Amino acid sequence: MDSTVSLETAEIINTESQDSCESLLFKLLQAQEETARLDEEVSILKEKLVDTEAQLRNAQAEIKHQLKENGELQSHMFCMDNLSGDESISFYTGFPRLQTVIS
Repeated sequence: MDSTVSLETAEIINTESQDSCESLLFKLLQAQEETARLDEEVSILKEKLVDTEAQLRNAQAEIKHQLKENGELQSHMFCMDNLSGDESISFYTGFPRLQTVIS
């Protein structure tokens, strides 16, 4: 009877081991599928990152250009700050000195 119990026990253990192996194999396949999906998602995100970085560089270059152009335009704008001396004050306003204009 010991050999029958041992044989039955061995069959139960074998069946449980097979079930456990099948369960682990199923989990492994799921993990591999998830890994493949995530790899694809990472690849797509890397492409988007490259595009976004290029857009950022273009935007930064445009901002730099606009700031430079803004500075150039401001330097050509007519205002009291751009008049350097009494001669330019006299020329543009008819007053002899800057102090006269300010008073």
